[in-house]
Order: sequence, then structure tokens, then C-alpha cells
Amino acid sequence: MDLAVARLMNTTGTRILREASSFETNEEGHRVVTFDITGLGTEFQLSLGDFAANESAYRLTYVSAEDGNMPELDQDLLYAYRIHDQGIVKDDMYGWVQFAKTPDADNVTWVHTLTNDRLETYALTAAEYAGGKIFAVDAGNNFLVMEPGLWDRTVITNLGVPVVDMAFDDTTDTMYLVTRKGGAAMIELQSVNLLTGS
Repeated sequence: MDLAVARLMNTTGTRILREASSFETNEEGHRVVTFDITGLGTEFQLSLGDFAANESAYRLTYVSAEDGNMPELDQDLLYAYRIHDQGIVKDDMYGWVQFAKTPDADNVTWVHTLTNDRLETYALTAAEYAGGKIFAVDAGNNFLVMEPGLWDRTVITNLGVPVVDMAFDDTTDTMYLVTRKGGAAMIELQSVNLLTGS
């Protein structure tokens, strides 16, 4: 392969973490690329592409990370999941963002995009923090768990119904879901097991 681009991606291949299009050549004549993976976790997908747009993908595991190579979230910022706003014509963004708790001197609250899901079917419809993890449901009704800061998704189960909101009661360790069945008029409140999704 005449290497044109190397992309380090999350495990599902939905987000580019690092990208390189210039490479060094070692003594054996092999192309070499180095990525800084600090705070990006331990599981990755490496996508290699040539000039004819052919791509090969490889799973990588960083085995030397005793601490899990986890990102440190800034405790002075807020984190949220942004959904499509039909009121903004060019708004096709879904994904995690971080923003300041208070406006700056110019009364501006900046927002920094952390992920860009772009695919409506991949977008989250509800999410909630519980026990150091983020639990969420996507547009395909998949009940998921994520590490804050990595945002990679592990599917627990498919719920079979759309979920429009979630809330966690830490006094009883209970996660509640607001589900929608058969249209907007059929709203139900349900609890869910965080380990099995039942």
C-alpha cells in the first residue's frame, strides 16, 4: 500500500482522534507514524488509506496503560450532549460538547465540540450520569454505557422502545427512563437495570 493517510479512531470508527498524512521512513524502508494517545484510552481502530482511496482498518490495544490512559475532565466546565436543532438550517451536529459555567467578560459562553456523531441514527436521545459512567440510549433504542471523556459506547441491550429522557435516583440507585410508545401521547416512566437493561 502506498500510504496516503493514517487515522487513529475510536473503536467503532465513528470519530477521528488523530490523523497524519506525512510519514517518516525507517531503516527497513517502512513508513512510520507516531500519535500522542495521552488520555485517549486503550482501545482504538487504526485506518490506513492509499491514494486510490482504498482503506484497511486494524484494532489496536494499548497494553502498557496501567491507569487505563483515561482523560481528565475539567471540573470547572460543564459537559452536555448536543442534538440537531431544526431551527438552524445548517445544523447537522450531534455530539458531546463542553462549555464554561459562566459567561466571560464579553458576556459570551463558549462551546467546544468534543465529538461529532453526524449520523442521526447514531445520535443519543437521552443520557444520564451514574456511578462514574454515562448511561444513554441512542436513536436505534440501544441502551449504552460510556466512559466520560472517551465517549466510546458499549451496548448493553436493545430496549425496543424510544427513550426521550433519563434520570438517576442516587438514594435508591435506580435509573428511570421516559419511554414513548405508539406516538407522543403514549409516554411511560420505567426503571431499568444498569447491568442488563431489563
